[in-house]
Amino acid sequence: AAAALGEAHEPRRGLPGWLEAAAEEPFVGRRAAVDAALCALDRAAAGCTTVVLVQGEAGGGKSRLLAEVARLAAGRGTAVWAGRWDRHQAVPFRALVEALDSLLADVPASVRAGLAESPLAPLLPGRPPAPAADLSTDSDAEQLGLFDGVARLVSAAVGTRPGLLVLDDLHWACRGSMLLVRHLLRSRPRMPLCVLLATRPTAGLGEDHRVLLDELLTLPGAVAVDLEGLSVTEVAALPALASLAEAHGEPPMALAPWVAGASGGNPLLVSRILEDPAYVGRSRRPHGGSCDGHRPESVPARLRAAVAALVDELPAPTRQVLAVGALLGVEVDPRILRSALGAGVDAALLEGQRGGILRPDGHRLRFVH
Repeated sequence: AAAALGEAHEPRRGLPGWLEAAAEEPFVGRRAAVDAALCALDRAAAGCTTVVLVQGEAGGGKSRLLAEVARLAAGRGTAVWAGRWDRHQAVPFRALVEALDSLLADVPASVRAGLAESPLAPLLPGRPPAPAADLSTDSDAEQLGLFDGVARLVSAAVGTRPGLLVLDDLHWACRGSMLLVRHLLRSRPRMPLCVLLATRPTAGLGEDHRVLLDELLTLPGAVAVDLEGLSVTEVAALPALASLAEAHGEPPMALAPWVAGASGGNPLLVSRILEDPAYVGRSRRPHGGSCDGHRPESVPARLRAAVAALVDELPAPTRQVLAVGALLGVEVDPRILRSALGAGVDAALLEGQRGGILRPDGHRLRFVH
């Protein structure tokens, strides 16, 4: 009888490992973003499938925001399942396979029993990663069968209780993953599920990604959250800055403007700067300027690596324009670059700002670091 009724089951509490680790990092600001996600979760709890799309630059705090929302959701008794894509591991449906690892614990045993022989078998945790060819389909009908199988599995895990599916680094997802997420949201509109996605700004993505993300945002109740850099006040609220300011014998708000300016408010760069009090000390002037502390040989290795990683994420044409701009010094005059390089400079400089490498400074741009 229990099997016929679908078996009552209690969703597992707590967070998947990488989200739990991210949730332990300091969290400041982002109140509007958190509130928007929690409102979407409330609508999901009322029985409407919702999606929240978080967009932000590399190092902009997207993963930390996901972890904060997931922590609050778990505290409400919501089941949380999570996965993320990886630039260096082109495993088909990678984030969804990872999410299934925790989701299956909330699926009734009667549903799990037949999965090993189902079309979903290659996606199940504990199996070797399936080659892309094994997950491709020869027809739209086969693809629909695979996608609908995942949707039914998610529906079984949710039951009548709210669930939160967290999927990070969507910009690295394969097209099949994007289509599967779209199918889940479109085919199950009346389910107590919130899907929380994070991606880089759509302007830097391929056409397939942009089109599919635009489609997701047309769904009823879809929410878009754009993450900006941390403000001076938010930087001042960080525990690491408070400790550093105390060591310098200054109030946090005296030190925060320099840190926010030197990092462009990028949370990753803020954290790397605050790791090295000596670097902050030698890089600041009494009135908030900078000096020889920005010579490459004096910049801490982890900060250099973080900046290099941000630059590496930019399109090749943008990197080329930035390389020429760097030859001109810390400040970049767009007019000089236009005269030297011609078309494409403005688009490249805009990408540099979106990527957290440049920030406006009057009529010029300045390298953040």
